[in-house]
Amino acid sequence: MAPSPPPELTPRATAGIRVRRRGGTGGGKGGGQLVILDAGTGIRALGRELVERQNGAVQAEILLSHAHWDHIQGLPHFKPFFAPGNAVRIWGSRQGTTSLEAILRQQMDPAVFPVPLDALSAKLTVQQVEPGEFRVGTFRVQAIRLRHPGTTLGYRLTPEAGGPGMAYVTTTSSGRAALRDPRVVAQGLRAFLRAELLIHDAMYTPEELESTGDGATRRSRRRLRWRARRV
Repeated sequence: MAPSPPPELTPRATAGIRVRRRGGTGGGKGGGQLVILDAGTGIRALGRELVERQNGAVQAEILLSHAHWDHIQGLPHFKPFFAPGNAVRIWGSRQGTTSLEAILRQQMDPAVFPVPLDALSAKLTVQQVEPGEFRVGTFRVQAIRLRHPGTTLGYRLTPEAGGPGMAYVTTTSSGRAALRDPRVVAQGLRAFLRAELLIHDAMYTPEELESTGDGATRRSRRRLRWRARRV
């Protein structure tokens, strides 16, 4: 028997969150509106689960925060793509002058992946979005610009029928770099304060933050304490 790898070498899935609104139709057993936030490596296991538990066609909405590799690398292995009758819509922003659809086509170009985007069996729609408000199935969505290289969006989802909302704010700087554009900080804080649930990427310590562009644990905790006092 091979020894287990040390904890620091144990593989972990990159960014991806599943949100489901109960009732109606959607992905897999139990129905409901299925929204997936980002498409890191974890979406591969989710895709297998959706197909195995499938009760009718899988219908999924995928919101991409940005197109960096760790947030999209699971897409080519999302099993519902490869079955007719399924429908997947991918939402996200352009990067500079490059459209979201062009980025996804490059990711699945035959030079690097055997199945091009046009050969998928499922119905695929790519919806490009800008910061602002729009509707995704049974959710109202507000997209805000985050401080991160390229165009990166944070999302706040609120059920149209009422109920708790959630904010997904990943890979954003809250340090000195962010203070160069205080509007970014203000938008993020407003989204935090209006959401009952916050999902925030804070994988770096304050010391590591000095050389990265991502959120730090101490600043995130301070923001949450401030939110608790305001609510």
